[in-house]
Amino acid sequence: MTKILHIVHVLSRGGGLSNLIMNYYRNIDRTKVQFDFIYFEEVNSNFKEEITSLGGKYYKFTKPSLNLKYVKEAKTFFKAHNGEYTAVHCHALFAVAAYAFIAKKSGIKIIIAHAHSNSNGMGTLRKIRNAALNHVANCLATYKFACSVEAASFMFGKRAIKSNKARVISNAIDYQKYSFSEEIRAAVRVDLKIPEDMFVVGHVGALTYPKNHIYLIEIFKEIKKINPRSLLLLAGDDGLASGSTRPLIEAKVEEYHLKDSVRFLGVRNDLNLILMAEDVFVFPSNWEGFGLALIEAQASGLPSFASTNVPLEVKCTDLAMFLSLGKSPEDWAKEILSYRCDVNKRMIDSKKFSRFDIKEQAGKLQNLYLQMS
Repeated sequence: MTKILHIVHVLSRGGGLSNLIMNYYRNIDRTKVQFDFIYFEEVNSNFKEEITSLGGKYYKFTKPSLNLKYVKEAKTFFKAHNGEYTAVHCHALFAVAAYAFIAKKSGIKIIIAHAHSNSNGMGTLRKIRNAALNHVANCLATYKFACSVEAASFMFGKRAIKSNKARVISNAIDYQKYSFSEEIRAAVRVDLKIPEDMFVVGHVGALTYPKNHIYLIEIFKEIKKINPRSLLLLAGDDGLASGSTRPLIEAKVEEYHLKDSVRFLGVRNDLNLILMAEDVFVFPSNWEGFGLALIEAQASGLPSFASTNVPLEVKCTDLAMFLSLGKSPEDWAKEILSYRCDVNKRMIDSKKFSRFDIKEQAGKLQNLYLQMS
């Protein structure tokens, strides 16, 4: 049995990264590869119960900081689990710097650094810190993974890609369950009490700064001016225990008198069905390592408008269009409303999504893990 220890910030059902890892976990052969998890922050809607049902374990750690309490905690953990794990798979920059030396001293030879972003964040100090952590991850990682070529280039450099020292592990989905159904669309609209003639704008993502919800509300305000019969559905968690922008988003909704036209759906287990009820998908992210929600929207046959900060690798169909955040919200609204989607033409050729097939990609990742043993 090959056991992999994943280090993540949070085990949230509303977070894209957590959902990505769980997608892989559900689809690997767990008689050959098993996952355990270290995480740092608690959220109400989490994957703990499912992790246990799949045979995994989870451990809450103190987040690494300057007080170094985490060092003693980590040493105790890795000593107790000596020889148990083949690799430590780090999904956060600081995790590589914080745990690589301790893990290697306990006998774990393989440290995986996994890039999930194409930005060092906002603020000068944060950018300097994250740039330094990038450098440390490059030096200490045995394997370098990334969710996209853009994320790999950003974190590991273009040379790492050309020399095959960095591997792209595609974010993947069970794309067939997103295949559009007019019957499901009608049923979901009835369930959510959405009239047939309502123009529904959708977004999926944690309510955090990178997703740029404030700008999305600005765009929707302009859409509403042109088409008063419009509704915005926001699906996704409040984000991490820290870092949620929900209060700011709610204040902006209140300011523009949009309370009756913007719905916060929270964490949903039926996003594939929610997408079918929508007419357009808008994704104006400040930055994205990949943007899996855009793949899901296209798989549902939705016209999708994303910012140019989203990697072009997510464009599977002509339904995905990219606009600059330098354009005004009014320009975005006009572009969105100029595109008319025929509900009868929302069936998409599934072959266009084959490179994002979770079963195929899980098999590839599983083989990589087994080769490390």
